[in-house]
Amino acid sequence: YKAPKNEILQDLKKIVAMRGMVGDKVLQMEVLNILEHKNIDFVDALLCAKKELYGYGILSFDSDVKKC
Repeated sequence: YKAPKNEILQDLKKIVAMRGMVGDKVLQMEVLNILEHKNIDFVDALLCAKKELYGYGILSFDSDVKKC
């Protein structure tokens, strides 16, 4: 809990970039980039990334989603 946010995000980016990791790496990296630059939680960053990458619409009462 005492590790700096940027340090954690950089480590997560290294893990996502590893060979053998499964899933949508482009989406995962975009989520981490959004988390690095905006003060929102993971789920909101995931919604923002899907909006940016795939053109998804977002309907939410959560004001953080509007930060996308």
